Amino acid sequence: MVASLFHPLNIFILGLGGGFIIPLLSRLGKVWVSVVFVLALTGMTLISGVSLFKFLAGALPIEILTGGATPPYSINLRVGLAESVFSVGVNLVALLGAVYFVRAKYSVMLIYLIMVMGIQGMVMTRDLFNLFVFLEIVSVATYGLLGLPNEPAALSATFKYLMATVIASTFFLLGTVLLYAVTGMVNIDDLIGRRSAIAGPIGFAALMFLLASLLVELKPFPANGWGLDVYVTTHAAVAAQQPSSEVPSDQWRNNPINADRCFVGGRSNSRTGMLPHLIARLSQAGPGTAAAISAGQRTRRRRPRPRSAPLH
Repeated sequence: MVASLFHPLNIFILGLGGGFIIPLLSRLGKVWVSVVFVLALTGMTLISGVSLFKFLAGALPIEILTGGATPPYSINLRVGLAESVFSVGVNLVALLGAVYFVRAKYSVMLIYLIMVMGIQGMVMTRDLFNLFVFLEIVSVATYGLLGLPNEPAALSATFKYLMATVIASTFFLLGTVLLYAVTGMVNIDDLIGRRSAIAGPIGFAALMFLLASLLVELKPFPANGWGLDVYVTTHAAVAAQQPSSEVPSDQWRNNPINADRCFVGGRSNSRTGMLPHLIARLSQAGPGTAAAISAGQRTRRRRPRPRSAPLH
């Protein structure tokens, strides 16, 4: 019974169940909503943590097929060591970010919970079409969170984000359809094993559509202006949840000169109140930049700084 309680599929049950219960509990009081919201995120983190320990101990990966059918007619999920590591990281960040959302309206907590569940699906799915579905779930939830400030600049940034993700989703869907037309499969493992079948003009077009989708989603320089607006205009708690990447990120991780510049810049800009803009413009530089900014923030003196507007 304990094993079934910590089964990875329960992550999605907690996400969907919490999303269903939260609107009902809102009639009883905000405290009940906040408790269920935090418990759902805590349960997700606990399940992913237990799974990680099992796989570190040598357990075999878990294959999950829903609906009693086989791919491509079912949701195909797999949880192994790699998926567990990313799942734990996502859930820990989401649980820490929940501190900024527990006092918001129940609709905000519902959207946040669904977004976290969608990210879990993106990590675990082994099917391209299901990956598209989970991408759309995360995108729709993100639109709602980005528009929370309800200000012209924030709404404009949200619209840019919406248009960019619609283009990326369209490219991804077209690439998936063309891959299925060429190979007759959408399972990621099968496509990797039979990659020689991806040939001809249709196969080339499919790969180009998928590559274009990834480029738009990753927001590489110099086509990242619309992504920077999101970090500058939205609430800090929401912007922190938006992952980003840039192609030459290894330069920041491996170049101590760039890291030192970021370290100094983080300290100087934090004193002038320009830290959100600094983070926005360096957000595409990878984990090395984030670590350097964090180090600069820890070593600076504590000074009064303007707070972000409350979430509504």
